[in-house]
Amino acid sequence: MSAGRGIYHSEYNASSSQPLRFLQIWIEPNERGGEPGYQQKDFGNQAGFTVIATPTGENGSLKIKQEARLLQLVLAPSESVTFALEAGRNAYVHQVAGTLKVENTSLSPGDGAKVEDIRHITFSNVGNEISQTLVFDLS
Repeated sequence: MSAGRGIYHSEYNASSSQPLRFLQIWIEPNERGGEPGYQQKDFGNQAGFTVIATPTGENGSLKIKQEARLLQLVLAPSESVTFALEAGRNAYVHQVAGTLKVENTSLSPGDGAKVEDIRHITFSNVGNEISQTLVFDLS
């Protein structure tokens, strides 16, 4: 969602029988004004990295007004993967489900970690269930 003048926003669980797991993330835009907008898409749970949002909306991703990329990472138990950051960029990692080791730091659901001054980040699922993670590639 890109907010703007005249925007009313609320979230709720439409189901009276199923619990809702909702994560609301705010990213400050790099441009002011413009038309408000709303995008929604199911990116599934395929293994590895899935690009969720980019500044250009490339390859079916959602478009955001910031020089950032948002990726979903899904890892099976005992799997590891390395993510390469371009020079001068940092990352923020938010753990959604399962247990993940980011370099030498363990994250549980709800935990976050800021990653600075590392060009290659190693992610390892150290739990017994599938790990779901959001990775923010930031300038």
